[in-house]
Amino acid sequence: MKVLDVLRDDTAHVVPRATTRLRVGDVLLVEGRREAILRAADSDEVDLVAEVEYSIDDLPLEHIGLKEVILVPGSPAIGRTLEALDFRSGYGLQVLAINRHGETLSRKMSHIRLRTADVLVVQGDRDHIRALERQGLFRILGPIDRQRSRRKRAPVAIAIFLATLLVATANVFPLSVTMLLGALLVLTTRCITPGEAYNQVNWTALILIACMLGLGTAMETTGTASFLAQWITRIGGGANPVWLLSAFFAVTVLLTQPMSNQASAALVLPIAMQAAR
Repeated sequence: MKVLDVLRDDTAHVVPRATTRLRVGDVLLVEGRREAILRAADSDEVDLVAEVEYSIDDLPLEHIGLKEVILVPGSPAIGRTLEALDFRSGYGLQVLAINRHGETLSRKMSHIRLRTADVLVVQGDRDHIRALERQGLFRILGPIDRQRSRRKRAPVAIAIFLATLLVATANVFPLSVTMLLGALLVLTTRCITPGEAYNQVNWTALILIACMLGLGTAMETTGTASFLAQWITRIGGGANPVWLLSAFFAVTVLLTQPMSNQASAALVLPIAMQAAR
């Protein structure tokens, strides 16, 4: 990357030289490939911001998006500057870079008159970014992966993982309690935020499993599981139990094609238990 300017104490401009000593709080205006800039931001030594007067610290991290958008023909933004559009205040977003025909424009972005096919890297609330497309201003090209690894928390996460395995193996607590304690520890030690954990929950799978558990209970209550178990034992009751177990295994595997593994097990389990009885 090329350092174009160094802003110190929000007012003083320091000419960037090879011998320039940086201070905490210095803001560097740099030019380079987007991947290189994001890689530098991953170092925990610098942070990625847009223009100096802009800040999104009040926005929760899980709601912040970083996307490339392209100016489409007929957009009302064509021929206007970001300053004239009041882009920051009006749309709640900040522009980190403008690319025009493969060239990164280095002069002050707020004064650049936008043209058709200009590509902007915008940062801010994900809903606000989607609003750009709904209003016909830009077309979203795709997200930019800027997930930063918390490497300093890696030893803590590994220690919690190993401790959880040891406690579970020693039967100090029930397995469910041990796993919940491990999850609580990774949250309290900030290895992962509650928002990140919540976003990783597959609600579709949970609802499907819950429905299958309800269906399994209904099969037991109505006698359907007993009926199917009697039918199975009449056909293969004289066979070795290993063959019966293998048959249940095969049926469960087949059911995993249209549904999840957990849901298939929840559906077959009551029938297998009745057959065993």
